[in-house]
Amino acid sequence: MTGPLNIAHRGGAGLWPENTLFALAHAADAGFDGAEIDVQLSRDGKLVLFHDFRLNPALCRTPGGVWLTRPRGRDLPLIRDLTYAQLDQFDVGRVKRASAYARIRSPRTPHDGEHIPLLGDAIAVARKARRKFLLFVEIKTSYEDRTLSASPQETAAALIDELRSARFLDDAVLVGFDWPALICAKKLEPSVACWFTTKRRRSVVNQRRRLALLAYASDTSRHRRSKTARPSLRCLDPQREKRDARARESGSGCDRHRPAGPPRRAWAPETQIAQIRALYGNDLASR
Repeated sequence: MTGPLNIAHRGGAGLWPENTLFALAHAADAGFDGAEIDVQLSRDGKLVLFHDFRLNPALCRTPGGVWLTRPRGRDLPLIRDLTYAQLDQFDVGRVKRASAYARIRSPRTPHDGEHIPLLGDAIAVARKARRKFLLFVEIKTSYEDRTLSASPQETAAALIDELRSARFLDDAVLVGFDWPALICAKKLEPSVACWFTTKRRRSVVNQRRRLALLAYASDTSRHRRSKTARPSLRCLDPQREKRDARARESGSGCDRHRPAGPPRRAWAPETQIAQIRALYGNDLASR
């Protein structure tokens, strides 16, 4: 691949229902070079397209058209705990109005009747495109909490098997923030292109701050101006890193008793990069 590519994120979220066959078909017709899709493993071993690790109440409607609601005191089911037959019953063709999610992901062209698709169906749509249409497959396994998804090794193995059987290895690029999944895929199929992605600390903080503000703005209790209704944004302040650095330099603040050493970091990608280069060399995505 040479030159910039025009890729439809989540199949074209914001234009069409995200991670749906309808979105992929329209992205191909609109002239995109490819689409990024989110793939994870269901309980019965099927590779399905869905971004969140749990069912999203702003996306999922029952066969009767009722929006999914979170049970009191419990979380919504994980994708890994549901079979494909259970997932297939939900309509994901539009975003719930007035939800915080609708403010950032509501498609311009909703399409009722769209269901959570299989990866094999997405490949079939890509093949029908008038010209070459790439699929950037993000392996959705949780590197922060392994209980939220299938294991990276299991998901990577199922994904490589699917791409091989569909003979789609040349038109797929594996993407992910969970590097063990990509490493496993690369070991199983050295020819597959893998893009190892990461997040900047500031971008994570800003995203969390924005989502917190959106959730507050859509909260029906906002008019009461109660202190309990407003989320605490102190820990989401993008300027806090600078303040902490100044405090460390002056010897004041919460870090004054901390032993001397490098500043704190959420994680150190340099170590992982070195490990990957030792395994595969510098050119990990030459295809």
